[in-house]
Amino acid sequence: SLKIVSVNCGNWGSSRSEIMEGLKAHDIDILCMQETWARTVITVPGYTVYQQNRTIARKQGRTIAGGGVAILCKEALRTLQTTTYVDRVTERIDIIVRQGNGPSIHICNVYRPPVKSSPEDDSIDDFDETELPCGQNTYVVGAFHLHHKCWDTFAAGDKGGERLYTWMCEVGMKPWNDREEATRLSGDQRSSPDVIFGPCTV
Repeated sequence: SLKIVSVNCGNWGSSRSEIMEGLKAHDIDILCMQETWARTVITVPGYTVYQQNRTIARKQGRTIAGGGVAILCKEALRTLQTTTYVDRVTERIDIIVRQGNGPSIHICNVYRPPVKSSPEDDSIDDFDETELPCGQNTYVVGAFHLHHKCWDTFAAGDKGGERLYTWMCEVGMKPWNDREEATRLSGDQRSSPDVIFGPCTV
């Protein structure tokens, strides 16, 4: 079995040492990271790194900042990058993991930040959940900043979360989060903007 972990690292540069320690301590096979904030190539000894940096500023004429996704895979694994996507809001990267005579696994890693109109952000939320992969051996992870009671009992649900959950039900996927465990802590406030979902039957 593979040990797959997802984490919003909130800046690879400042969290690198902690993440490197976690990879070793927990013997992680595949690590999906959101908000890498990377502008150069990420390198990790013993791992193949697939990444999609943010390449478009949230507001025209502004400096590119934040964002980015990456997937770290142990070099011994047979992996292949299949998809990358970036717009003014979302970054996404997909890989296939081949497992000998067993079925291949599709992993999709997404970062969709909150979209709020402001002087610093004139982006439009074009996120479309129907473009996400689905299937028996497909797993989607990421920081979606969408809320629904099925994965987040702390924050109020929103229309985007309802759309995402409806799509999951239609394609035979389900959230794997423990909805009683928050993925984000900010002072006394808790929420789960991060979602992991996969097939209803495994």
